[in-house]
Amino acid sequence: MKYIIAVLVCCLVLASCGIIGKQKKQGQGIVSLIPSATEIICALGHEVGDCINPNLEAIVRLRPAYVFAGDMQKEVASKLRGLGLRTVVLPEQRLDDIYASITEIGRLLGCPERATALVRSVRDSLMALANKQPGEKKKRVLLVVGRDSDNLTNIFTVNRNTFLSELLDIAGGESVFDDAAMVWASISVEEIIRRNPEYVIELTSDSMGTALWQRLGSVSAVKQNHVHALTSDFVFIPGPRVVETARLLQEILCRGEQ
Repeated sequence: MKYIIAVLVCCLVLASCGIIGKQKKQGQGIVSLIPSATEIICALGHEVGDCINPNLEAIVRLRPAYVFAGDMQKEVASKLRGLGLRTVVLPEQRLDDIYASITEIGRLLGCPERATALVRSVRDSLMALANKQPGEKKKRVLLVVGRDSDNLTNIFTVNRNTFLSELLDIAGGESVFDDAAMVWASISVEEIIRRNPEYVIELTSDSMGTALWQRLGSVSAVKQNHVHALTSDFVFIPGPRVVETARLLQEILCRGEQ
């Protein structure tokens, strides 16, 4: 699964005037181990250099001013700190975590005003989307964040403690598994049938895989032809493009009303 089993994307980012360079002196660059931090840095006006092999030795050779890691990479962060590198662990679960990460990165890169403006822009855009459907009843949605490619097995969803669930709420939906005990929850076909979602939205690179859901003919989403796929990789990234993710989710839910 693209988010649960995360791939470390490690990029060299120059934090001075948006110019890419080759210097390896301490303080010349920034290493990002997570796509969300890379997107935030770009959104704040800094260019991204060539990707490098994400291993500790390569990072140490760069001698960056900062290394940005995610909250699922605390062990790596601890090792990097032990090697004398200033490593910042950024939270990634909720929308408030995204705002906090933007603010912190902006502070460290010396552009707090840009960060404040970016947070305001993301907040205002999400609020505008939420206000499009005041008072309407929320659509009951199964949000699928992973499953076996050729079958309805090993299905995973998210509970209320994730930015994806928050974006679904903004878009006019509610997850039928908001009450799941785990943030990233494994669910059974039997429980899906019991909860009977009105929509199934898969976050997947395989749009053809949605045909598998026809096997669950008793589920309302299947009966009403409300099974959809979002195939853009950025929907898993807790960065500034959450606005676009919310917009795509809203388009799906609004399409079902037409």
